[in-house]
Amino acid sequence: MPKHDSMIRRIFQRILSKRKPQETLIGGEAPASPLFDRPYYSDITNARIDHLRDLQLPFQHKHLIDVGCGIGRFCDFFLEQECKIFCVDGREQNIKNLMVLYPMVQSAVIDLENTDIRTLGTFDIVFCYGLLYHLSDPLSLIQNAARACSEFMIIETCITDADDPILRLVGEDMGNETQALHGFGCRPSPSYITTCLELSGFQYIYVPLFLPRHSQFQYSRENDFSYIKNKENIRDIFIGSHRKMHNSNLRQVSLSGKS
Repeated sequence: MPKHDSMIRRIFQRILSKRKPQETLIGGEAPASPLFDRPYYSDITNARIDHLRDLQLPFQHKHLIDVGCGIGRFCDFFLEQECKIFCVDGREQNIKNLMVLYPMVQSAVIDLENTDIRTLGTFDIVFCYGLLYHLSDPLSLIQNAARACSEFMIIETCITDADDPILRLVGEDMGNETQALHGFGCRPSPSYITTCLELSGFQYIYVPLFLPRHSQFQYSRENDFSYIKNKENIRDIFIGSHRKMHNSNLRQVSLSGKS
């Protein structure tokens, strides 16, 4: 009976955490990160999850690694897809919060700029949302991930509005749990990301025909080398696949970097 009561209690607390994650205490532990659960972050996370559902990518029953997972706010979506999930992040506090929210999910504290992902295993899918722009060398991360990925890698990142394959470095606050672990991030152009995917061995590269319904994804491309528009970051999504994908929601990008 005590074990049964404990299970019911955890389910009830999980429901509460989804309603008011910034206020809820789970099992007597500290609440989930107040930064990740502020509206600025939760709004864009919800828009990304709705978009993932609309894309209808083959996530079901896959072995997936979420690199730069934060506190794991995509776990609910992947658990719905019956994925086997491995969440990794460079900040210990983020993983501690994730373990409270999602104790059934495998997780680890990993510095992805200095770790070979293959030491963690091989994965059908590498999920990389909200990480790449917190790194100074996104090509290394994509190459690292590609070696551990058997099917496809999906990337969401802040970008620079430029047609050429360029990378802008930006300073970030190492004391902020949502920012770069080593103090420098980047703003790559879309063609920089597609070039990185090509150089990393992905034979097929795709972009969605539509983007999440959030202001940071809704902007006009002007090739003006900006990475801020209307006082907000601008973002895009990319998929590198080892196999041809048959999905009417995607547009294939040629390996020459031209659509």
